[in-house]
Amino acid sequence: MKCFFYIWLMLVPIGLIGQNKITVSKNDFLIGEQVTLYYEINNFEKDIALQFNPWREVITCQTSPTDSTTDSSLDSKTKELEILFFRDTIIRQHTTQMIGAYTITAWDTGVFILPKHAYWLGDEEFFFDGIQLHVSAPLVSEDDQIMESELPFQDYETDRFYYLKKTLPWIIGSLTLLLLAFWYFRKRSKSRKEALISSLSPLEKAMLQMEALAAKNLIDQHKVKEHYIESSLILRYYLSAQFNLNVLEKTTAQTRILLISKGLPASLVLEIQELFNLFDSVKFAKFNPDFSESKMVLEQMKSVILQINTWSLKDD
Repeated sequence: MKCFFYIWLMLVPIGLIGQNKITVSKNDFLIGEQVTLYYEINNFEKDIALQFNPWREVITCQTSPTDSTTDSSLDSKTKELEILFFRDTIIRQHTTQMIGAYTITAWDTGVFILPKHAYWLGDEEFFFDGIQLHVSAPLVSEDDQIMESELPFQDYETDRFYYLKKTLPWIIGSLTLLLLAFWYFRKRSKSRKEALISSLSPLEKAMLQMEALAAKNLIDQHKVKEHYIESSLILRYYLSAQFNLNVLEKTTAQTRILLISKGLPASLVLEIQELFNLFDSVKFAKFNPDFSESKMVLEQMKSVILQINTWSLKDD
């Protein structure tokens, strides 16, 4: 019995601190190609405070020599991975789960060794393991090789580019004027469009955005994830404008608290939370909704937005 008690004491902290996991969409990729890093903290208690400070702009990595050289100077060399986006979400059920996703790319080749990522649960610090990524340059096929000309070298006494040199200033001047005219009219058109959009109400903007998204037919093109991401942004932009909040970078739980603080009815808050939970599950948990459910998302959003607008008018 005493032995069982000690084993239980050893296992309890595991449930409290959670288990972390790091995965990557591709370990080997080309220069300029985008990959996603996923940092997951699973199964930690709801009442434990989590602090996860994401990297900003770049990730500084150690490099590993790709050949058999033993030069020690290579071990201290560092390279950077550029961070294009970072998103995080927290899923609360019986226990809590956090998923952070970095979209990254590299502009250099080699083996990148990512540093350990720190996070805190309560007052205790933990680390994700490091991970190795290999970045390579595109291969050049034999057909793309540059071949030397077999024609003999010839000297020309006359300048073949004489007329081009004489007319080049006029050509450059004409192109400059055309570019300036194009820039002016485009800027003027853009300013008018922005002025028109800024005069619209949050409801009108959201309706126009949903119509534009529906016209793209992303679901028919099997781009379900893109459809849900754009739907999420439309709803977040609407809530930010309607309630004078910034929920673009907020988690679903944080957004729910902010809406409750604005006095929004609990039934509407619940509908909004269910929509965001659906968006998060598609974006981060790789949930694949069926075709009919995906088609209904915009209708559900439209219904929620109209209910919020009606409530706002009554509240005023």
